[in-house]
Amino acid sequence: MYKKAHITPKRMARFNFEQVRAIKEELKTNPELATKLKQDFRGTLESRGIVLDENFKAGIMNELNAQIKADLRKSVKENPKSKDWYLTRVLEGKPLKIHVAVNRTTGEKTKTLGGNEQ
Repeated sequence: MYKKAHITPKRMARFNFEQVRAIKEELKTNPELATKLKQDFRGTLESRGIVLDENFKAGIMNELNAQIKADLRKSVKENPKSKDWYLTRVLEGKPLKIHVAVNRTTGEKTKTLGGNEQ
């Protein structure tokens, strides 16, 4: 199960995808492009040489994951005394193991960490 996060313009401003950056710069000089994007998003992008296929999506996800890892490393560097088990496991490339027990009558969930070898 994945936790869904809201994508806001403030969050997206942090990520500098090469293809998106080029379109943003062109939008500043060519306001007509904004109306074209509203009318036919996919067609306008393809006319600019950007094909929205699986390779494009994979490249965007790789850039997004690299940015997230960089943010994580930065936060750990800022707080070196923090012994956050989750952060150190992620930076070492080890999996996170979380055990969840659900009480069937009350629906209460109890989460515990697994694999606490440090």
